[in-house]
Amino acid sequence: MSEGIDPASLISQDGTDAWRTAIRNSKHIIEFLLDKILNSHKEDMRKVGREIREKILPYVDSIESAIEKSHFIKIISNKSGIAENALLEDLKKVQSELKFETEEIRTAKENVEKKMRKDPIERRLLGIAFWQENIQDKTIDPELIFQKLDKAKEIYKDIEEDLIYEAEEFYSNSENLQKDVDEMLLNIEEEYLNEELNKKMVELNNFKNKKEEMEILKKINEIIKKKEEIRNNRSR
Repeated sequence: MSEGIDPASLISQDGTDAWRTAIRNSKHIIEFLLDKILNSHKEDMRKVGREIREKILPYVDSIESAIEKSHFIKIISNKSGIAENALLEDLKKVQSELKFETEEIRTAKENVEKKMRKDPIERRLLGIAFWQENIQDKTIDPELIFQKLDKAKEIYKDIEEDLIYEAEEFYSNSENLQKDVDEMLLNIEEEYLNEELNKKMVELNNFKNKKEEMEILKKINEIIKKKEEIRNNRSR
């Protein structure tokens, strides 16, 4: 399809057969981008090489078939005049960079997921604690919550009134307050242990000597035992 012509215009001007022909003759995204780069920078081969590395090789890397990859490397080499060996070397670098980026994205996603699990529990528990702290006939001891969520308490202090309102709305006529608090305290303890376990696993990959390795393994074992205790408490 000619540049600047969209599908609707093509169909209205030349009919649906012209659109079907354009689809049949359409280029793969790699060839399309390659031709565009070559036409835009034909006088500057260094820029062509840089654009191919940055804009085309990531597409090549995403292809699962090794045969298909080889096919497109040959096409890029033939059209651009860049040696296949040079393209393959750059492809390896792109693969390494994309792998690192993917790992970063995975880690960031895990951190967000952990936060999404932990924050609602902290918010609900602190709302209950702030609410119970300010009434005479307490159903639960708010200090137990404040001790467990000491750091989080400061973060949520600015919205204390909102949290109290939420807690009152949800629990003012509830007979399950103590049961729910006990369960949430177990849940938040487990989340904190998971965070600590992840930190120790990272440390285990970067230990400096045998003594440090043994200390980290000992701590990991303690965390796993605490997690097991939480599971046992739930089953009672």
